[in-house]
Amino acid sequence: MLTQGRSHGQRNVPGWIHLALPFSHEEIGQILGTCREVITSCLNQFKQKGMIQYRRRSFMIREQLLEDFPRG
Repeated sequence: MLTQGRSHGQRNVPGWIHLALPFSHEEIGQILGTCREVITSCLNQFKQKGMIQYRRRSFMIREQLLEDFPRG
């Protein structure tokens, strides 16, 4: 998600990067080799920590995360 945010995200709100992903939680799980429940749990943890906001297939990633994590 961070890689997609760097390359395809839009900076519409100060401090946040908006990223529209064309994948459901289930599809993200399939891509990563895990189940939907794990993806939903991880996203909820990130949300509780204030790292992301999400709704359906739209994510807001805290811009600081892109600066803190190395490019991969």
